[in-house]
Amino acid sequence: MDDTRVPDPERQQMVRTAAEEVARRFPLAYWTERIAKREKPVEFTRALGESGLLGLGLAEEFGGQGGGLSDEATLVETLGRAGIQSSPFMIANFTRNVVIRHGTPEQWEAFVARTLTGEFGSCLAITEPDAGTNTTSIRTRADRTAEGWRVSGQKMYIS
Repeated sequence: MDDTRVPDPERQQMVRTAAEEVARRFPLAYWTERIAKREKPVEFTRALGESGLLGLGLAEEFGGQGGGLSDEATLVETLGRAGIQSSPFMIANFTRNVVIRHGTPEQWEAFVARTLTGEFGSCLAITEPDAGTNTTSIRTRADRTAEGWRVSGQKMYIS
């Protein structure tokens, strides 16, 4: 992800227009039904993928649309103005960047590529008792040893 890019107003308008077009296809009734049925917004996430919006902030070499934080912020802001939460985009973006930075090409193909279409979701589970949702408070470490890896810290069960 290129965080240092100077925001491009033309590109941001293209992101805004694409996000508004997707948002119009998913009115309040869609969201109310998903909540009532306790279903994930699969159609919405796939629509974001079809529009290319799930690829914002991910380098083109990995199948993304490129861009930086300003493009991602434009998407989140536009969805928010339409009353739509941005978690399908944000969680996928957070988690796939870890795979890009630390994974293998096979893992990129198996996991990252599928987040760009909305076919494959991702999640972020924080399991330390003292961290809550503040990921900067996590104390668990994984250290390489001669035998492999040693993980130290506290974890909790997540249902």
